[in-house]
Amino acid sequence: MRSDFGVIFWLHLFIILALFASPVLFPWTAVAFGMVLYYVQLAFVGDCILTKAQFTEHEPGFGFYEHYLLKLGIPVNRRKLAFIQDRVIPALLLCSAFALQRWMGFAPLI
Repeated sequence: MRSDFGVIFWLHLFIILALFASPVLFPWTAVAFGMVLYYVQLAFVGDCILTKAQFTEHEPGFGFYEHYLLKLGIPVNRRKLAFIQDRVIPALLLCSAFALQRWMGFAPLI
């Protein structure tokens, strides 16, 4: 395994933070396109490319959230976490981006 706080960690963290901020940063269509790219990546690679690069020694399904939650001493149910990160979070981000921008008239910052 690479360093817990190496270059890949910081890149991964930056992208995750940008994703969580995406409803206010990017147009909802760009958020939708990003979600499509994410699912294409999962279909063809089987996991996040950065996760595969950062956690080369672990079994499939082990990822960024699980690693750092376990380091914080928080027990993780891998199936529930995978469902939340692959289904719930993308749906919430896309719905909130659409609602903010189309229904509430919020203009994205970028």
